[in-house]
Amino acid sequence: MPLIIDSPALEGAEVPAVTGAYLVTDDAKWLFLVNRSVTEEVLVTLEDFPPSGYADLLTGEDLLGGWRTGSQCFEFNTLTLPPMSVARVTVG
Repeated sequence: MPLIIDSPALEGAEVPAVTGAYLVTDDAKWLFLVNRSVTEEVLVTLEDFPPSGYADLLTGEDLLGGWRTGSQCFEFNTLTLPPMSVARVTVG
């Protein structure tokens, strides 16, 4: 399924701050979203993707450090991605 992401570019770069991938298996469907910004959180609104109600998160502690795990609930199909984070959303 094509995935269209409308995202501003990172400051001083020509790459989008948010990127993603949609993965479908026999067992489940997932939407992965990545916030590449080191300093800015990003508000993401999902259209045509019925989320499960929450997202599993991995958030970078710093540029050279490890990851913190967590989760976040959706509010009206909207999710806030912290800086340096990866979200896994179960779809459907």
